[in-house]
Amino acid sequence: MPKSQSTSNNVLSNFCIYWDNVIKDWLSSPGVNAVDARRYKDLITVSGMVKECYYKDYNYLSVNIEKEQKIIFNSKGLGNKLYPAHMPEPYHGDPTQCSIVIVNYNPAGGTDMNPHTYRGNSQLFPSNTIIDYVAKNSYSAFAKSFPIWQDTLPKGMEWLCSYAGRRWWLDKKDWVNHLVKSAKLQMTLNGAQVEDNADENSVKPRVKSPFVIELCGWHSPNWGDISGAISAPKLQNVIKTHFVEPLLAAIESSTSKLAVCIGAQFKPALFTALCNNNFKDITFDVWNKLNSACKTYSKYPDGHSKIITDSIGVTQQKRTRYYRIYDIQTNGVSHYILNTFAPGGNHHPANHFWKFEKELLKVIYKYFP
Repeated sequence: MPKSQSTSNNVLSNFCIYWDNVIKDWLSSPGVNAVDARRYKDLITVSGMVKECYYKDYNYLSVNIEKEQKIIFNSKGLGNKLYPAHMPEPYHGDPTQCSIVIVNYNPAGGTDMNPHTYRGNSQLFPSNTIIDYVAKNSYSAFAKSFPIWQDTLPKGMEWLCSYAGRRWWLDKKDWVNHLVKSAKLQMTLNGAQVEDNADENSVKPRVKSPFVIELCGWHSPNWGDISGAISAPKLQNVIKTHFVEPLLAAIESSTSKLAVCIGAQFKPALFTALCNNNFKDITFDVWNKLNSACKTYSKYPDGHSKIITDSIGVTQQKRTRYYRIYDIQTNGVSHYILNTFAPGGNHHPANHFWKFEKELLKVIYKYFP
């Protein structure tokens, strides 16, 4: 095994072990009696970092659960409240065997008592729920197989049909598969040895799933601009260890050698804060090559780091979408991230934008190897 691959695997293994330990500690925190429940919801312990209580309003984080994560999302009004009464969902998929990497801000939600993730005041969890499965096994045992991504749920896990997040992911599946297929085609045309996306030795070939990594593993209903908060020196180590390094290692391990993220909040300032001098916004460079290579009807407005393209949807109405392309370099290796968003929401691109995305990927893989 090449040294770089061995290093990446170690980073990813440590990432999974870290979150297994965090969630194990979180699940093993004791419940409280009826009297104390009026004042506290849970006693939370996370990897020895904290042994505190949070107050009766479980929707308000009054102590550090993971100190750094709390600072990132709750300090100076830059972020929003975390919901530690819900089990963290820091990642989905196997980072060492994935088709593509998807970057998310955090798992969102956490505003109700969904039995799949809600901790409650007991160490007994409802059967046929994610939290019960994780308590009996581990978070990695659940997350690495990414069962909620599968069209047909694995035998014995049919109960996952009640998990609301499954529909959210399945809605994005065709778009993600289009990106993976397009990326593989361009890599092959450029002479790269592309790993197949399935295990041909199995009786039924298993297509690789994506790997999803969350900047913050804890649930929160929404967020603000946290690019200023995460640039604090005391946060750099935890950001580097538990997000940046696993993200880059997963990109290197992926079939597509690419990460994608949806949402305007993934702006250059955020990645600059995350990656310091290793980050480069190459959106303008890609747009220049794109316009030279073909007519795409896209534009790059002065003073704005984004490519704008329009397309006619099924309703015959013009739709606008924005794209940004980033490069994070480590040891001379580029790691590309494709960011896309549209006015009014964080939805994935409809299929009438896919032709443009194919041209975009063609330029990235040809001119930015």
